[in-house]
Amino acid sequence: MDSNNNESVWLRRIGSDCRLIGMSVIRRLPEEVIHRIAAGEVVTSPAAALKELLENSIDAGATKINVGVRQGGLKVLQIVDNGKGMAPEDMPLACERFATSKLKTFEDLQSITSFGFRGEALASISQVARLKIVSMVPDAVCAYGASYADGKIVGASDGQAVPKPCAGVPGTTVTAEDLFYNMPTRRNANRNASEEYRAIADIVTRYSIRYSNIAFSCKRLGDNSGSDIKSTMNATVLENIQLAFGKNLAQELLDFKFEIDGLGVSGSGLVSNANYNLTRRTFILFINGRLVDYAPLKKALDSTHSEFSPKGSHGFFYLDINMRTEDLDVNVHPTKREVRFLHGAELIESVTSAISDRLKTSRTSRVYYSQSLIEKPAPERRAEHSANQVADAGASVTVVGTSKRPLSGKSTVAKDPRKMVRTDAGIQDGAMEQFIDSGPRALGSGQKKSSRTALKRSGKAPPLLTSVRNLQMECEAQTHSGLQDVFREHSFVGVADGDHVLIQHRTKLMLVLLNPLTRELMYQKTLLQFADLSPAKLTSPVQIREVVRLRLQKPDLEMKQPACDREEMAIAIGGVLLSHSEMLLEYFGIQIVDTGGSGPSVAALPLLLEHHSPAPASVADLILGLGTVVNWEEEQECFKDIAELIADCYTSVGPWDPTNPDQLERYEYIVKHAILPATRSGFFPPTYFAENKVVRELASLERLYRTFERC
Repeated sequence: MDSNNNESVWLRRIGSDCRLIGMSVIRRLPEEVIHRIAAGEVVTSPAAALKELLENSIDAGATKINVGVRQGGLKVLQIVDNGKGMAPEDMPLACERFATSKLKTFEDLQSITSFGFRGEALASISQVARLKIVSMVPDAVCAYGASYADGKIVGASDGQAVPKPCAGVPGTTVTAEDLFYNMPTRRNANRNASEEYRAIADIVTRYSIRYSNIAFSCKRLGDNSGSDIKSTMNATVLENIQLAFGKNLAQELLDFKFEIDGLGVSGSGLVSNANYNLTRRTFILFINGRLVDYAPLKKALDSTHSEFSPKGSHGFFYLDINMRTEDLDVNVHPTKREVRFLHGAELIESVTSAISDRLKTSRTSRVYYSQSLIEKPAPERRAEHSANQVADAGASVTVVGTSKRPLSGKSTVAKDPRKMVRTDAGIQDGAMEQFIDSGPRALGSGQKKSSRTALKRSGKAPPLLTSVRNLQMECEAQTHSGLQDVFREHSFVGVADGDHVLIQHRTKLMLVLLNPLTRELMYQKTLLQFADLSPAKLTSPVQIREVVRLRLQKPDLEMKQPACDREEMAIAIGGVLLSHSEMLLEYFGIQIVDTGGSGPSVAALPLLLEHHSPAPASVADLILGLGTVVNWEEEQECFKDIAELIADCYTSVGPWDPTNPDQLERYEYIVKHAILPATRSGFFPPTYFAENKVVRELASLERLYRTFERC
């Protein structure tokens, strides 16, 4: 008894001494602190929270997942899916730690196929955010909703924590607000809203590539500009990559496959070839459907790709690997971002070998984009004899055709007459000013400046949407650089006929088909001035029903429907345009108004170029196309269809009658002062201009000299 008392006194004295000298005493942490510390390991950022929620939606069998974000996910992070939902009796346990429907025993980890299994995702989010869940199972009468805090339902009635009936649709909606509201250090340590949103969009992009059977979308809440990411269901992996990273990358990807016999490991993937090099590596790895990171494989792929690419450039890698579940350990980290598996060395060797073989094949058939017709001007040639020959002969040489001048400002070099060309057809014949040096002309020199001439956006214009920028990038990717120089530095010569115009580029005379040029110019202007187009009021509104009804009666459409069907179509087209009137006005400058009994009318059309307006017959085709051709469901396709219809509407310059001087004068004025000046800056002539002879070279001063020198 005495010994026990002495021991107790001794322990108390030791504890007191420890506190006096500042040493810690071991104690059990409160449950709230334990849960919050664990939550900090799982939810490190809004993107990490989104990854957990996305995987829950995929586990639930969703075919449509919509992500909404406000302030980079720190204010609001919402995910809506159409999966199988949760029964109301399961919702009280949804946010409790280690409560899961994915496994029952530890041995189940050996065959786990679902993303979640720890039961920590929702529990962790509820510890650091204000969480609300609304879920509805198929064929249920209503949905059930509940708010959670610290893993439990809040706002319970009658002392029992139960979800409440509410309105909803089949599936689950999870909304996390004020992320890290109770962890100020973590909240302040996160990046700004734009960077956090980019990280979220990157996660959605990667899952949308792998899970092509699911339609993903991601947008900023409160932003009416549409979704920044929107994939379609059942698209291919390559189509999703093109949607996310652009056509330039997609057309330079090589597919490959590999398999390790006897180990149950196989996979496929895509890698960028030598034609396309990135300043930063893109590495997307899925193992058994899980988005993971594996540093040894990443390093090996970089080393392999560097053998085929220029120094300082990097590649794009997408891999989808399958292996036996018993060979894969997913229980490595709470975020499940890291995994461990057997036969890692064999996997790396097999993947790098497959990629190396594929890159070797592509290197032998590397694509070079050639200019088939119009060549960029070669640099001025120096003297015919080399410097060594001149030194040996001891002769002096006068350099011909150079534009260098001495410090005195007076030229002492001879002018090569083959480089002296007329640049203004308006100068009288015989005048000395008609011959000048053939250097590049200043952009827009001699042309009347106009706010609607150059391809540019106003300072008040909103930023371009991703879908519109993708369409612009398609135009830029197909640019013929030689023709771009031609239009940038051209001089107007004259109108040849109703289809052709003559221009001069340095010492060359070019013949240009006007309609294809005008259509491409109007298409690119519509994209560039997206949401910045000024609506031009029509003298009197055009009644949509009447115009469509008359247009459908024209024989060129070969309409076989009876008159009643045409009437119904006219009414339906009017309804379609009226329902999208706000978007058409804001983005494209097309104003649709409801005039009462006569139905909707077109009150304004976009002002693309000053002095140029569409023909009445083209307006009818534009209205009919907007109601029948446009894909209103897909954002990028919708904008492309509308831009093409507007371009078709503005393609015609007007009537051309050689016997009508006034008509000819107006036609030439529009071509000279509106259309051609707009091609000087920001215009990307496509390669088919050369291939289809939209632009042809008629004569060259150098070739004419060679011809007449023989006479």
